[in-house]
Amino acid sequence: IQNSDDAQATSFTLEITCDPLTTKQIYESINKDYLSSNQKQSNNTIETIVPSIENHHVDENTIYSNSNKNNNLSISEDDFNNCIITEIRTVNNGHVFTDDDWKRVITIAEGNTNVDAIGQFGVGFFSVFSYSERPMIQSGKHCLAFVWQNGKSLTTFRKELPFDQQSSLTSIILPMKNKYILQTNIE
Repeated sequence: IQNSDDAQATSFTLEITCDPLTTKQIYESINKDYLSSNQKQSNNTIETIVPSIENHHVDENTIYSNSNKNNNLSISEDDFNNCIITEIRTVNNGHVFTDDDWKRVITIAEGNTNVDAIGQFGVGFFSVFSYSERPMIQSGKHCLAFVWQNGKSLTTFRKELPFDQQSSLTSIILPMKNKYILQTNIE
């Protein structure tokens, strides 16, 4: 796990959501320039990327913060080898969701996806459900949970958060369906 720029931190999220058993191989093949340019175009940065790991202390402000790019930590990928991931949380310091943003996100549950495409009208977000049955988005004063009902119907529930949980950040939270062992030293 490296901290030298935003693109590397972003690729860490992709590694875990794609396939936790091939983390290192995916990490090395991510196009960091593409990820970095997307963040620069939107004027947003990934603030923190925090996997919840059982029996392992993770200081999200030190390890995963991109705001301090001169961070000289002595933590390596090997420090997280064989840790159990129970949740992945990405935090973005972009704008808080507007009502239009929430409406657009809710359309994911309407099921108008094209199985031959990835992206806005494709199945990209649905791949999250292979890892998490209840993904959640928190932004500003609200949160939105995606829930499968009777295993057939995807429903969203949006509610206002208690004051102490409100934030100027936007988070995507993926409680893992199964516990995954992070293997960082695959050769």
